[in-house]
Amino acid sequence: MVIPVQCENCNRAFEVSDDMAGQRIKCACGQILQVADSSAVMDFLSQEMELRNDPLLAETPADWAKATGAPPEVAERIEKKMATKLHSNAGFMMALTGGILAIMLLLGLIAFLMSPR
Repeated sequence: MVIPVQCENCNRAFEVSDDMAGQRIKCACGQILQVADSSAVMDFLSQEMELRNDPLLAETPADWAKATGAPPEVAERIEKKMATKLHSNAGFMMALTGGILAIMLLLGLIAFLMSPR
């Protein structure tokens, strides 16, 4: 196992072996760093795993299904519905934007033609 370490002085990130846990090391910039002991690393990793299994923090339907214990078929159906909805909304928004620009161009042309010379 390796322990991630980041220098607060130069922001250099590196990994040290777990036999360095609890010891001090020197960064290339000269800063002395304290390596976390292995119990602190294990606590952090266990908390990280708990967060990954939280359905409210899922980034994809597949992650949500895994966190909630739902069958993969449910995630597939959700992904299909999301893909269809995103596709249809994008086309609608493009058409709406084009229509608005055409109306603005037409109004500008009318204002230009109606202005006194």
